[in-house]
Amino acid sequence: MVIAGELEELRTQLEAAERARKAAESELHETADRVSELAAANNSLVTSKRKLEIDIQAMQVDYRYKAPSIPATMSKQRSTLSKESFDL
Repeated sequence: MVIAGELEELRTQLEAAERARKAAESELHETADRVSELAAANNSLVTSKRKLEIDIQAMQVDYRYKAPSIPATMSKQRSTLSKESFDL
């Protein structure tokens, strides 16, 4: 009788351990899926960042190219505006 009780207790412990193992495996799979999702999101953000950096570099080059002509353009616009106001 004592052996039968111990055997039943061991079976109960085995079933509990099996349930815990299955729960751990399930959690592991969910965590792995989440890691994959986050890695994909991270890769997308890295790609977007690179694109933005390239766009910023292009804008900086464009600005450096156009910046020297800005004062002259503004002066011409002021001059044109002044002439137009006198013509009215």
